[in-house]
Amino acid sequence: MKIDNNPSEKQTIIKWTKRKRLREIANAWHCSIIGTCLSLREVRGLAKKTGIYSNKENGKEKDARFHGHFVREAGKNSSASRLLNKLLDKKFSTTIKRLQKINSVDKLSEAWDDSFASGDIPGPYWAIISHPLTNEELGLSVYSDVHMLSHLVGASNRKDRILLHRLEAEKEKFDSKLKTQKLSQIESLKQRDKCITELRKQILSLQKDLAGTKAVKLKAENQQNFGSDKLGASRHKIKQLSKELVSTKIKLENFKQQNENLNLTLKSHKSEIRSLEDALSDTRIMSVSRNKQFDLSGNRILYVGGRQRLIGRLQTLVSNWNGVLDHHDGGIEQSMKELNQAINKADVVVFPVDCVSHNAANKVKDICNGAMKPFTPLRSTGLGSLILGLQTGLKQFALSAQQNKQV
Repeated sequence: MKIDNNPSEKQTIIKWTKRKRLREIANAWHCSIIGTCLSLREVRGLAKKTGIYSNKENGKEKDARFHGHFVREAGKNSSASRLLNKLLDKKFSTTIKRLQKINSVDKLSEAWDDSFASGDIPGPYWAIISHPLTNEELGLSVYSDVHMLSHLVGASNRKDRILLHRLEAEKEKFDSKLKTQKLSQIESLKQRDKCITELRKQILSLQKDLAGTKAVKLKAENQQNFGSDKLGASRHKIKQLSKELVSTKIKLENFKQQNENLNLTLKSHKSEIRSLEDALSDTRIMSVSRNKQFDLSGNRILYVGGRQRLIGRLQTLVSNWNGVLDHHDGGIEQSMKELNQAINKADVVVFPVDCVSHNAANKVKDICNGAMKPFTPLRSTGLGSLILGLQTGLKQFALSAQQNKQV
């Protein structure tokens, strides 16, 4: 909608004045303002506040009376008019603030066209009708749009009522038909339930007969299988005993292996004890010339690993047997480079396998094998293990020493 104003009026920004109150708007527009912008519930609420509400009238009569009363009061300077104005301003406060910023009639007209096209009627209608820039031409244009819209809605409602009556008549026909079908279905369900009951009775009778037949058959099978059950139980017992026998044999073999290992360990311990007792009880151990059996011929023995607190005693013992005992701790405080140098100086290398690192033991084996130098692993750090090792390897030590001297 385009409102034509004279050119000078379009270019002039009108100074804002106070918004129009409801009583300052043309009386002819009050009916459409109240009918469009307020709901029946809101009008009834105003009726209660102003004391004109009555429970004696029916709903339609009350609503028509309330509408007419407030249309008449809208143009007066009365409490009812002020209440109407306050309710409208409060309800559409957001729209009023938005449109209040518009400062020309043309822009106000464009804002109405946009709202009308989008279906947003009540808020913009009141905000524009009461806007300080709205002139008579714009007001009549806005009022005409709302007035014609009410006619269109009324015509649409009449068509809807005709269609509603036709649909209600068709609904009655369908309801009657549905009722007949429902009665027929109920009768069919009764016949079906009766048939199901009879079939269930027949099924129970057949189940009883079948149970009797199964009982007779089961009794015969039990008598027939009595002997085979005893045989099966015996076979199962034999099979179970066979499994237990195999398990017992395996355990026996394990015990035998453990016994052999213990015997070997015991034998080793006895040999060590015997050697230790012989060495300690020999009153001639302090004299090399008197104990030729333990003469190491001045060979240098390298002892790798072991317990530090025993090294002094071992060195004294080897010295009494005409030998020299060097010691390397296997890499705890001394370096592996020093181990290599010590092995090169030694004639024989020994190490207790229970008190030396794997790295040191492997290092000793590699260097000795490369230099073809004899080495002996000792079972433990005890004196007995050292004495037994020297006893069993004494001939090899002597032979190695003689070969070195001949060369």
